[in-house]
Amino acid sequence: MDEALRRSLRGERGPEVLRERVRAGELSRSALYLCARLGWEPACEALSERPPPAARALELSRDFAAAGRGACVRAALACARAARVAEDPEPYAREVAVRLLAQVEAWVADPSERHRAVVADLDTGFLTWFEGSYWLDALVACVSEEDVLGRLAHVLETADRNLGARALAALRDLAPALLAAPRA
Repeated sequence: MDEALRRSLRGERGPEVLRERVRAGELSRSALYLCARLGWEPACEALSERPPPAARALELSRDFAAAGRGACVRAALACARAARVAEDPEPYAREVAVRLLAQVEAWVADPSERHRAVVADLDTGFLTWFEGSYWLDALVACVSEEDVLGRLAHVLETADRNLGARALAALRDLAPALLAAPRA
C-alpha cells in the first residue's frame, strides 16, 4: 500500500476514504467486506453493517474468491508463510521455496499474463519429498488454475487443520494490503 493511501486511512477519515474508493470503483465492495470479515476496523466502520468475524480460515474462502484471484493468492501465500515453507532445514528445499515465493510475490505485484506464465511453468512435483511441498503446489495452482475457489478452499481447510490459529492470524494481517492490491 502506498504511503499516501496509508496516511488517508489513518484516523477518523479512514472509513470515509474507503467508501469513496468503493464509489469511485478503485476498491471492490467484496474486498472491503473481506477486510471487515478479517476484523480490520476501518473496513468494519466503512460498511453500514458489521459482518460476522471469521472463526476459522475456511469460513473466508468465498469472501476471498469474491474479492478476486489476487486476494486468493495472497491468502495462499499468507498460509504458506505461516507454515514456514521458507524455513525448511534442507538447504535445497529452502532455496526452491524462497525462489517460488518470490515468483508468486512478483505475480501479486503485477498479475500480468507474463508473471502468471512464469509461475504456471514452475515444476513443483519434484518437491514432494519435503514438508512444504503442499503449500508451494497450492500457490502455483492458485495463480494458474481456473478453479481458484476450489483450490483456496482446500488450502484454507488444510491451514485450519495444520496451522490452527496461526492461519487465521496470518490472514487477518492481510487486510490493509488487500485494499491496495491490483485486480487480477
